[in-house]
Formats: sequence, structure tokens, C-alpha cells
Amino acid sequence: MQCDAQLFLPTSDARLVAIDSETGARCSNFADDGSLNLMHNMPFKQDGFYYSTSPPVVASGLVVVSGAVNDNYNIDSPSGVIRAYDAKTGELEWNWDPGNPDSTAPIPEGEITWKRKNGTVYDMTPLPLLIEMGVPGIGGPIITGGGVAFLAASVDDYLRAYDLTTGEQIWEKRLPAGGQATPMTYLNSKGEQMVVLVAGGHGSIGTTFGDYVIAYKLP
Repeated sequence: MQCDAQLFLPTSDARLVAIDSETGARCSNFADDGSLNLMHNMPFKQDGFYYSTSPPVVASGLVVVSGAVNDNYNIDSPSGVIRAYDAKTGELEWNWDPGNPDSTAPIPEGEITWKRKNGTVYDMTPLPLLIEMGVPGIGGPIITGGGVAFLAASVDDYLRAYDLTTGEQIWEKRLPAGGQATPMTYLNSKGEQMVVLVAGGHGSIGTTFGDYVIAYKLP
């Protein structure tokens, strides 16, 4: 059915499904009968290596999607690309690729694939090893009223801000540990807008970076 109001549901098998908010029926006007395959243009397509761990965010007629990439298994992994699609049609509007961050124009289907960061070595000190990673896994986005999207990465430990219209990166800040949660925003007692996120949470695999709650004030 054609949908005026939509809900977007990411799945564990790398799809984005659009359904009608009243009936639950799939929206035939979005992508392929309401289902968008998020593995399109991926350099490698192993089942289970890419999936969405956070809800997408809808703003200004776009649905912004990020995903998790299985770390520490293989450098030949799907890309950690961030994408914005037209919320009504599913057409790709922009993509931010950590392997090619200066080009955000939509990549045509079947023409070329997003890059991997093959051979990039992340120093995981104080762990007694160096882990060779494929691509940064980037968590869920939050979007401000001014049209800025904030996303945090779990592997290369950056919080980044993007222009919602173009996907261009406009700011980044290195975190003391991996960003493990979707950022949030609030107004403090002075009426200033803040962005806050949690970094760390790696104790289960023996890291000693510590855990942090970090807030940044927006200009």
C-alpha cells in the first residue's frame, strides 16, 4: 500500500523495512515493496557481518541509517558507511564512507562499492596486541533541530557531526574510548544545547580504558 505516515524498522539481516503507522502493512512506495536491502554496494557481503543495532532517524524527509560491522574477524568486511535515503521512496541521497570521507555524492547501484579500510591497524594499548580492523563500526545517529547529525564510532573512537543535507562531515572529536551508545541532546540550566554520549564499556574483553560520560556544548 501507499503510505503517508511510515515507521522504519531495521532488521538483523541488513534490511530497512517501512510500514504504515496505522495498519502495519508494508509501504509499497518505499524501495522494493517496502523493503530496502542495506547490503547494496557493499564490497563484501558475508551474512551476519553487517546489521543495524540502532533505530534509524527520520528528519527533513530523510531516513539516516548506520550499522554495526563485526570487528576482529576479517578485514574483508562490509563497509561502515552511513547513508541517508529519501523517506518516501528509499532513493539514496548521500553516503559518508570512512574509507573515502570527502565524497558524499550517492554511489549508483552496481557501479562501484564503498571502500574498506583494509590494512588499517588500531593500537589497542594497553591490550598486549595490535588488532587489524576492516572498517569502523558506527552507532545510531541523533539529529539536532539545526540539521546536524551526530554519530559515534566504536572502533576508531571518534564522535563526528555531519550536515544532514549533504552528509559532509563538519566536526570530529577523539573520544577516550569507543562510543558505545547513540548520543543524546538536552538543554542545560543555562538554556545551552548539549550533546552527551557514553564511551567505554569494553570490560568484558579485558580492556582498561575506563568508562566515560562526555558532554559537548553546541555553538
